[in-house]
Amino acid sequence: MFSLRHWKSSQQVYYDTPHKNAVEQLDQMTVDDYIDACFTHAQVNYCDRTGLGTVVQIELIGGKTYAPDLEINTNVDLDAIWDTATNSDIEANLYSFFTYQETNGPSGRGYLGEVCTSTRWSRTHITERLSSVIQTSNVSAN
Repeated sequence: MFSLRHWKSSQQVYYDTPHKNAVEQLDQMTVDDYIDACFTHAQVNYCDRTGLGTVVQIELIGGKTYAPDLEINTNVDLDAIWDTATNSDIEANLYSFFTYQETNGPSGRGYLGEVCTSTRWSRTHITERLSSVIQTSNVSAN
């Protein structure tokens, strides 16, 4: 019999104006409700893996921060989000940035295997708003 491991993932969330506008206009939801729905889906579908010996509890800390002056895009240099994460007053396991762009391209961008490192900039990821909460959540969780 194996020992079940429990791990808590604390996450700080940021979102930009394109994400806010798309969620409010296209999804007709508040950003808070949309992001909560994304993390609820991720928690249920990805984090309770008792059969694999691990249970991860996602904890959103510091609220959801609207960053109207931050240009978040999976196709651009990541310096802006690195600076935001590095200068945050919140110590999180992961700094999640949500955005929206109307063009095709990557739906997410992050660093493989970096969540447990001590450098904040490497614990960042960007998730594009896709056509449904479930699709967006799947990208964010991976």
